[in-house]
Amino acid sequence: MGTANKRIKSIILIAVLCCLGLVLFFKQSAEPEGTYVPIATNQNNGYAYAGSSTCVACHKDIYEQHKNTAHFNTSGLATNATVKGSFLKGENRFELNEYVTYHMVENEGKLFQNAYINGIERKSETFDVFVGSGTKGQTYLYWAEDKLFQLPVSYHIAVDGWINSPGYPNDKPLYNRPVLTRCLECHSTYFENKVPKDVWSNEFSKEKSIYGIDCESCHGPSHDHVEYHTEHPEELLGKNIKSWSKLSRKKQLDGCALCHSGRRVMKSAPFSFMPGDDLENFSTPDYSPGDIATLDVHGNQYGLLTASQCFINSDEMTCVTCHNPHKKERNDLKTFSLRCMGCHDDIVQTSGHMTEFGTETLDNCIDCHMPKMASNVLTFLTGKSDIPDSLKVRTHLIGIYDLAFAKEVAEIEEWIEGIDSNQ
Repeated sequence: MGTANKRIKSIILIAVLCCLGLVLFFKQSAEPEGTYVPIATNQNNGYAYAGSSTCVACHKDIYEQHKNTAHFNTSGLATNATVKGSFLKGENRFELNEYVTYHMVENEGKLFQNAYINGIERKSETFDVFVGSGTKGQTYLYWAEDKLFQLPVSYHIAVDGWINSPGYPNDKPLYNRPVLTRCLECHSTYFENKVPKDVWSNEFSKEKSIYGIDCESCHGPSHDHVEYHTEHPEELLGKNIKSWSKLSRKKQLDGCALCHSGRRVMKSAPFSFMPGDDLENFSTPDYSPGDIATLDVHGNQYGLLTASQCFINSDEMTCVTCHNPHKKERNDLKTFSLRCMGCHDDIVQTSGHMTEFGTETLDNCIDCHMPKMASNVLTFLTGKSDIPDSLKVRTHLIGIYDLAFAKEVAEIEEWIEGIDSNQ
């Protein structure tokens, strides 16, 4: 009798498991293609991110182009494929001074930044995160449990090699600079702060982070959008998402100014601002708009642009008038110049500009009217010198500059492009 009962129980158990399996099978089969798992929820306003990979189902062409941009690649996991600096013998050392050297090494698939004092290894940390697309350079971060810190050695395109990380001393190795949420706000789409009320915290949830400036940075968290259109594939009008073209001029500019208007005084926690919000409710610039001389070419493109006559005399000009955020157009001076000509064609034709400078100049308005200038913010030490060098960044104060200076900058740019193309 006992054996019969056990057999019956076994049959019932098998039947139940089969039913559960069938339920799961039909549930999964019924789910439309493109079903996703939400990545993170914004602590400040409750919006949920889905990640730009969920955009591929409907916006594949835009996504495929955007993933090649500097914005999209401004942060990510540090690997041999993403770190620009060399780990080859003879190219993997950086001499800070006569006592301190760094060795960048790969061991068992991991990348390390090791500090030596008088030939003795004193500190070693892993490359975990890169920040910077590599167009100008990269710096690197490491995790200490759930806390993020910056590594002391970075990569710089102009020297095509390792340099002392910007702002670090050149007399001793340091590994203790915390990476704060405001830094990540401009180099990633989202990082969840584990201590949300502390803006000085560098403790984050690793599994709730979205690297790079992706689709959701400009169009807003897309969980509800993806969910709706997954369930309603016939609906062609975008729901629960911000359409950039429908935003006012000011709100479009606010979206760019969040990260391109220099240092800002925070009114709320980083990652609170959402596309379509009024930026002044979240942060304010710490400079006077009239102090053009104090605006740095790195990080304050918004302040310089809005002080330009091109902007002042236009009712419509925004950042996307010249920049297509979906495409990689860096150094495509002809394309940018054509956009200049969209407003200035009549002036060029009637001013003798073509006669004076030659018709080939029309393919490059940029080097003369937006030359590269030395940044006072983005400085670095190459070692062996106490005098910092400056990275040259293209000014967004559109104007008339000294042509000899512009020509010199253009030659430097051509040299740097040559380095970049050979990598």
